Amino acid sequence: MEIYKNLIKIRKKEFFLFLITFGYIFLKSLFFERFKPFEFLIFIFEVYFTISVYSGIKKCVYGENFAFFEIFRDGLYFFPSILLYNLFLILSIGTVYSIALSGISSIRTSSPVSFFIFFLILSWAVFPFFHIFFTLYTPFIILSENETFFTSIKKSYNFMKENLSDLINLFCPFLIFWFFFFAIFQKYDKIIFLKIILLFFVSLLEILTVKTVFLIYKGVEK
Repeated sequence: MEIYKNLIKIRKKEFFLFLITFGYIFLKSLFFERFKPFEFLIFIFEVYFTISVYSGIKKCVYGENFAFFEIFRDGLYFFPSILLYNLFLILSIGTVYSIALSGISSIRTSSPVSFFIFFLILSWAVFPFFHIFFTLYTPFIILSENETFFTSIKKSYNFMKENLSDLINLFCPFLIFWFFFFAIFQKYDKIIFLKIILLFFVSLLEILTVKTVFLIYKGVEK
């Protein structure tokens, strides 16, 4: 497909974005335990760093000329909106999960009625999770169109709802690779040489995944 052809054309700036992503992930894997007391600050910095790198990928996909200092400026510019979305995502998922878990925990007996109540709780939980899922394109729309938080959520919901089958087909290979790498990483993360190789491919996979996200949106947008 045309998207995959564009995907494998790695430009110099995309390669540099991959290198700084790999460098950050590698350093984080080495020193995270030492800075664990500052986990919240690490989370804030990671949001900023991720926005900056993703902004660079977006610029590459859209054929924009840019200096690298600009992506870190973009990181600051888009930080409030995307941080707000991350908090929205955490709070939404946490709230639905807590309510569902509380309802399931209240079931004390094993009976047809209890099973029916359990089924109702799960069915209820699926509904909001499904709607939250449709908002996942929000940060990428904020970066692509410089839209407000609420407008981006609305556009993400409509975009993913209208293109769900295509999105599933295009991202299935990535999901398989992500599952594969994380499964291996859990097993071999103590072997430093293999850990470096795995982090290398995970960084590359992240860049390619995000590039695909923007390629799809750019294609549909046009």
